[in-house]
Amino acid sequence: MLEDMLPDVEREKQEAQDAKQYMGELEELVKQYAEKLKTARHTVEQAKKAMQRAEFLKERAEEKAESAKMASGLSGSSSSLSSAIGYMEKLAESSLAEADAASRKASLLQATQVEDNPDIKAAMDAVSGKGQASTSIQDRLSALKKQ
Repeated sequence: MLEDMLPDVEREKQEAQDAKQYMGELEELVKQYAEKLKTARHTVEQAKKAMQRAEFLKERAEEKAESAKMASGLSGSSSSLSSAIGYMEKLAESSLAEADAASRKASLLQATQVEDNPDIKAAMDAVSGKGQASTSIQDRLSALKKQ
């Protein structure tokens, strides 16, 4: 019976040796893949850091550009502001001149009555005889002295 099993034992021995060799090959393959995975992971980490650094540098450059833009805009806006103020002052002067002209025109176009002027009223009264016709010479002389 052992002799009959000898070919089976030899075959199983060969199968065990083949399995052991196959297992060694698989272990070697797993080690290679593990090493490749470590290398890839390291490469990915380096790429992530490089991307983060590049993004940081990009944001920093954009902030510097924005700051420079604002700084140049501030100097430009101050000159624009003084130009705007100058223009507003010119408009104000022009409006004041137009208002003064309109006021004078209105006063000239108002209906006036001659009797409102005291000198004209006195002259009209003197001519028409409504005034103090019975003034004496002394009253007239004293009135002239007062003037």
